[in-house]
This record gives sequence, C-alpha cells and structure tokens, in this order.
Amino acid sequence: MAIKIQKVNSQAMVESGAQLEKLPDMEKWTEDLVRVSLMKNYITEIPASYSPRCPNLSTLLLSQNYMLRSIEGSFFTQLNGLAVLDLSNTGIKSLPGSISNLVCLTTLLLMRCQQLRQVPTLAKLTALKKLDLVYTQLEELPEGMELLSNLSINREADLGTLPKTIQALEIVQCHDMTSLCAYLRRYTPKP
Repeated sequence: MAIKIQKVNSQAMVESGAQLEKLPDMEKWTEDLVRVSLMKNYITEIPASYSPRCPNLSTLLLSQNYMLRSIEGSFFTQLNGLAVLDLSNTGIKSLPGSISNLVCLTTLLLMRCQQLRQVPTLAKLTALKKLDLVYTQLEELPEGMELLSNLSINREADLGTLPKTIQALEIVQCHDMTSLCAYLRRYTPKP
C-alpha cells in the first residue's frame, strides 16, 4: 500500500511504497519543500539532468530503493539545507562529488549499500554527527574524516584500513564493543 501525504503548504512530498520507477517530475520539487520521502520504491537511477532547486529541503529519504544504482553528478548541488540523507539499502556504487558541499548535513546513512566502494571527501561536512557505513564495501574511510570533530561512526563499519592522514583518533563512546583491542587491530594500518 502506498503512503501519499501532501501537506497543504507543500512542505512535504511523501511517496513511500508508491512503486515509483523514477523520481517524481521536477515540478513537484518546489523551493518550499522541507521533507521528501521516496523510500521503498523501484527507482533505478538519478540522472544527470536532475538537479532540484530545494534550498529548504532538510530531509531526503531514499532508503530501500534496492535497484538504485547511480546518482549522477549535480543532484545535490541545489540542496544546500539538507541535514538528513538516508540512502540505506540501495545499490549505489559511489556518491557524486556534489555531496561534498552539503555543509548542513548532520546525518548520512549508507547502511547496507553493499555495492558502495567510494565516498568523496567529507572535509567540508563539519556539521556531520552520524555516519553509518555498516555493510558497505568501502576499502578506506572517506577522505577528510579527520576534520570532523562531531562525528560518530557505527562500530560495525566494515572497512579495510584507516587512512594514513588521520593524525589522532579519539574514541568518544564505545557502545556494545566487546573487544576494543581486536577492533583496533582490525582497523589500524600496518606499518
């Protein structure tokens, strides 16, 4: 059953489970949108021609679009106010460089993006507090993470090595971590 909610003031576009195969038409992406949920659909790609002008959009939920394979270059360019981006459970292999300019982003959820191998630099995302990389195929932490002082990473992130650029790593919280030494051995680069 599709959930369709459209507020009178048009601040939300919710088409979760609507069996969409492509993004809604550009005219639905209005400047006053604050929240968009397109979860649980069959969207396969976000083409290069898509660059919605939604400066007030704070939440974009695209999770569980299992067939979503690519997000082309300029999609995030005009989403300057985006704070929450959920791409969990999609088939994306990489993220476009335009995500690197989402300076208001506080939450980036990439959980179970099992094809994901590359994330562009996160150096400008200084507001980022939550980054979930569980069950991705990333071989390294994204560049610029050493600059993100507010960041919390899920402990189960399946990463091969920590980047050599990290000068200091402070563990602020350890939840459900049974063996810190084993964890550090697994993720510490070998000399």
